[in-house]
Amino acid sequence: MGVFYQKVRNLNKKTKLSDPDIIIGSSPQPFAALAAERLASDYNIPFFMEVRDLWPQSLIDLGKTSKYHPFIILLAMLEKYLYKKAAKIVTALPGASNYISELGFPKGKIVWISNGIDLTLVPEFNKSMQNNVFTVMYTGAHGVANSLDTILYAADSIMKQFGEKILFRFIGDGVEKNNLKNLSSNLKLENVVFEDPVPKKDIYNILNEADAFIAVSKKTKLYRWGISPNKLFDYFAMSKPVVLGVEAYNDPVKEAGAGISVSPEDPQALAEAILKLYNMPVEEREEMGLRGRRHVEDNYDFKKLAEKLEVVLLESIESKLGKSNA
Repeated sequence: MGVFYQKVRNLNKKTKLSDPDIIIGSSPQPFAALAAERLASDYNIPFFMEVRDLWPQSLIDLGKTSKYHPFIILLAMLEKYLYKKAAKIVTALPGASNYISELGFPKGKIVWISNGIDLTLVPEFNKSMQNNVFTVMYTGAHGVANSLDTILYAADSIMKQFGEKILFRFIGDGVEKNNLKNLSSNLKLENVVFEDPVPKKDIYNILNEADAFIAVSKKTKLYRWGISPNKLFDYFAMSKPVVLGVEAYNDPVKEAGAGISVSPEDPQALAEAILKLYNMPVEEREEMGLRGRRHVEDNYDFKKLAEKLEVVLLESIESKLGKSNA
């Protein structure tokens, strides 16, 4: 992190680009944002803080370390410094303004701009294929936090009633994939398949083969400030219903009316939700999916999100110019 910080700080000495009007510092780790703040200070221009993760609170919520650890105390000091220096704080987490304001910063300084999707990459809606197999699909990381074993136990319950009429497809990779395959084998699941990850440019052709999508996670404090997962926007864009098993500040599926939400780590509730979709009239299921598509068009299209960010950026630039001319 320190090496990256120094490289960015030296950027203005090496680049031949024209001077910027504003600098945005993102926070995959806080020292990256610190480098951006120092660079903005060198140029005497506004600094925007883009909050991806709430450092150091995310580390504390993951249970990895104590809030009294010296490094956590250092990160907390850095966090407050960056919030103070930022002209605006932009976050993808809808509840982050509550967290940040509790640290003493006004909510008027905080702007929520969600993650989103480039809808120009998504094919036109195709109606659910009428066949004898109902496909439930998960795409993305196969990690501990994703709680994909919950889906396997739900699949086990469903297989005992419906055999292979309901198929679960897992597409992606991760540290837990082999363990999940072993669990599937031990449970003798004949209604589950694991597939390799596919390039982003091809993912929508795969998604179009689903009748419903699924997204779950471990029960954790980590999401109490909100979620903004890209996979949900991909799911919504395909006009298919979604089963969500996440405990968070917000519930995008409920907000969209685009599926069914259940408690995390509850295989039985998950199975019941899937069976409810399976037994639902096709027209009703398609309308549910279309609500998700309309919701993503209205709220999460990259074009609209970019316009929202542009307004905030221009306001800060104009405010800076006004002060300079005063």
